[in-house]
This record gives sequence, structure tokens and C-alpha cells, in this order.
Amino acid sequence: MKNLFFALSILPFLLLPAQDKVLLEKTGAKVDPSGNIMIGCAFIRKSDRTISFPGRINIRDGVIEVLVSTRRGRMHESLIVTDLDPFQLQMALILAGYRNGDWKTADTFQIEVVPEKSVRLPIDEWLYDNTAKKKKTRGAYFFAGSSFKDGRCLASLEGNLININSLDKNTILNAAPDGDAPLHEYIVRKEKIPPPKLKNADSPLEGYEETHVRVILIPIPAPDK
Repeated sequence: MKNLFFALSILPFLLLPAQDKVLLEKTGAKVDPSGNIMIGCAFIRKSDRTISFPGRINIRDGVIEVLVSTRRGRMHESLIVTDLDPFQLQMALILAGYRNGDWKTADTFQIEVVPEKSVRLPIDEWLYDNTAKKKKTRGAYFFAGSSFKDGRCLASLEGNLININSLDKNTILNAAPDGDAPLHEYIVRKEKIPPPKLKNADSPLEGYEETHVRVILIPIPAPDK
């Protein structure tokens, strides 16, 4: 496994076929009879090459810097928290055949979210762009790919999967720069977030958010050249 980490760290534009059985075995990925792939809790749908994974709402009010983190990541500024290891998301993107790099060269995605017992919608609808002073437009998120050090995935160590207001290299996806101001300040539109569902609701001081969602990465077709 260490050799695999090293290969990914020195070949940032590596594109591996989903048929690579050795890679599937090393990552613990499983393929169902329809050709869909599951790695950790990330699901790669063969028919449309979307990648989805579960999470829960983490912040309902205030400024966010991160769209999705793990519990060891920047939870104090992350909209959604997931149990998916960032490295597993990176491997899911590679297994699906996506290319990482900078915002000009990498494959890009729109991100949608499905709250439990609700309809699917762009995650951007939950945010207000405080820099542009308007509701956030539907944005693109590029496959940056995490840096590695000593064979270890830095995104996994730091716990952040999708950043929205930085060009951090220790994450899996970053928001593409927008116009003259590449970094914007985003505020959660709390009126758009589904009502909270608390575990231990009878004791709110001990309770925590249990409003589950499913995050979906939808590939944006590359423009014709």
C-alpha cells in the first residue's frame, strides 16, 4: 500500500482504468454485478460516473470554509461531516477515470445533496455569497487531489474532503476560482437547511446533529475543443 501512496504522490495526473483488479484489491473496493463500485462508503455509479457518499449537516449558521470534512477535519467551519476517508474519495475518483490537477486541467464537478426524506438539489442553494452580495450561483469543483508525505495522504491526516474557500492542496476537491475574486466568503442560508434532527434530543446540551444527507458529485462535461 505504501508503494501505491508513493506512486500517486509523484504522478498527480495518473489516470487508471476501473478494470485494474490489482488497484481494486489494494483499495478494498468492491464491484457489484452491474459494474458499480463501492469503496468505503463511496458509491461509483457506472451508468453516469457519479460518485456519492453519506454525511450529516454540521453547521446551520455562519461562515463556512469547507463543504465536507471528517470529524478530524475543520468541523468548526464545515457545512457537512462524513465518515468517508478522504483517501477513499480520491481513489473513487481515480477508479472512475477522473483526472486531477489545477482548476484549468482537472476534471470538474457540480455537487448536489439529498437530505433524508427530501428532494435532491444543488448544495450551492444552501449558501449566500457574501463577497458578491447575492445567493451563491451553481459552482464547479475541481479534482485537486491530495498531496502526500512519507507515503501518507495529507487530506486524510487533516480530514478535509471538499474546500470551498481555499486552494488548499491537502484536500480532494476545491471550488474553482470565480471571476475577479478567487476566494469568496460564504454564509449558510439557515432558512434553506432542513429542520434539525437531534440525537439525545431530550438533552440538547448532550445532543448532536443527526440530519443525514447524501452528497453527489456530478461530472461536468469537458468543453469541445
